[in-house]
Parts: sequence; C-alpha cells; structure tokens
Amino acid sequence: ADDYAFTTGLLDITAAVGNPGIDAITATYDPLGVDYYYRVTAVNGFEDATSQSNVEFASTNAFPGQSLSFDGTDDFVSISNSSSLNLVNDFAVEFWFRQTTPVSALNNHLFYVGSIGGEGVGIFIDVTNGNRLGLSTGNTTTNTAQFASGPLEEDGWYHVALSIDAGGTADVYLDGVIDAGIFTIPIAYAATPDLVIGDLYTGQIEEFKVWDFAKTNFSDRFSPAQGNEAGLVAYYPFDEGIGVTNTVDRSVNTNDGLLNGGVASVLSNFIDPPAITNAIFSDMDGDGNLDQVQLVFDRAV
Repeated sequence: ADDYAFTTGLLDITAAVGNPGIDAITATYDPLGVDYYYRVTAVNGFEDATSQSNVEFASTNAFPGQSLSFDGTDDFVSISNSSSLNLVNDFAVEFWFRQTTPVSALNNHLFYVGSIGGEGVGIFIDVTNGNRLGLSTGNTTTNTAQFASGPLEEDGWYHVALSIDAGGTADVYLDGVIDAGIFTIPIAYAATPDLVIGDLYTGQIEEFKVWDFAKTNFSDRFSPAQGNEAGLVAYYPFDEGIGVTNTVDRSVNTNDGLLNGGVASVLSNFIDPPAITNAIFSDMDGDGNLDQVQLVFDRAV
C-alpha cells in the first residue's frame, strides 16, 4: 500500500492500494495520543473480492516488521564501495539498535566504514568503560576516541548517528542529541571503504540510513524513509524476513548488502493493535479494479 491519507481521532484508516508489497504507514490513535505504524502486506495481490491483506501494528519506539539480529561471533552485513556509496568525509549514518545480551568482543562494531575484516571509522560498544558508545577513527595512533555518554541499558532501543563534515569533524548523536564526549580527532579512511554493519556485535539493528551530507537534525528518526529523499544514498529497513542472504537498498540506488555468518531476521517489538472490525475495498476511479482498502478499528479495544 502507498499514498496514505489519514484523519485524526481515527475510527478508520484509508490507504490507496498500489503494487503488491509491504509499506509502513503512520497515524494517531486516540485516546493514547501517540503515533502508531500500521503495516499492510498484500497476501495474494488480486484486485478483486478475494484480495487478502495482513496488518501489523507498532508504536513509534518499536518499528514495524523485521530487524536483523547479530550473534556477536561471525554475523555481519557487508556493502561494497560504489560511486554513490563512497563514504569519505561529508556524510552521515543513522540507525536504531538494541542490545539483547551483553556485547563481549572488545573490537565489536555497530558499523564501520573501512576494509571488510579490518578496521575503520565507525561506532562500537565500549565494554571496558561501562557499556558506552565509542567512536573508532581508523587511525592507528588514536584508533579509539573519547567515550560517549552512557551507560547504555540492555534490551532498550536507541537511535545513534555519526555525522562527519567535509573537514573531518566527527559528531555522534544519541537519540537525536549531540554527545559532548566526542570531539574532533584524526580520521583515517581506507582507499575505497566498504560499509560493514554488526561485526562482533550482539543485538538487533534496523532502519539503517546513509546520507551524502553531514546531517545534524535527526527529529525524523521515528519515521521510515520513502527512499527518494534528497541526499539519501542508501537505506536498509532490514525488513527482508527469514531465509534471505542479502539486504536490499531501498533508496534510489542499488547498494545492496550481503548477510554473512547467518544473520537472523527477527520481529521488532510489537504491541497489541486495536481490533480490526472490517476491511472495505473500493473502486475509486471506476476502472473496474479495486484500488482502495479502508480498515475499520474498534476504539474500545
């Protein structure tokens, strides 16, 4: 479903049906007064009375669909360098992560930009200094930077971003707020750096976005990307599901990634939805095809 249109104080949600597939949509469901994501999945894609859809539901702090789960041993995602994904200064990376068990490897990385199997510029969990975020610089003389605020709680979702400007100044943001513990340090890049995600990290990662400018405002961190935003050079919701071996770049580019070591796809944290009492299919333009579905919810649930 796509091209969503909503009203406030919802009794129902209306979404125009496009090509069969998966999309996340957001609405406000009173009286709770918070944003929720409704995820409509076309099951058979038939534009007639036999059409079937699944609907999933989540709050803003627990994104819809799947996330990738890393085992801390041999799991990681590798994305090769390309003309549109050449991360050397003037870029930003942001994502959500959740530690499911304590990270034990000292050289773990939530992500890094560098040589696969080597070192690079990125974010890690500093297990020797109270489970805090750290910045690795790729510089052999000052490879680990100052440690970010913390400690991080296990089993909680955090949003983290690394923004590096054209002059090489690196800033780390935790839940949208810049961390004063990180400051300008020498940054060293591989000649043609690749992007590596989840190496020796234990936990979940999702909604991974890469920008070709030093982004500083992350107020949109609760919203999935559309994929065609200006400056978005790679976007990995990590929603592929079980049994896949690659992750698709859902930006306008094709920087697909490879899942290594048996990275698992798991559900994000869902909460129970309001009950769906009816689904109404409509032919909006009179062409004989069903092109709108209206989901009716029971507000008393």
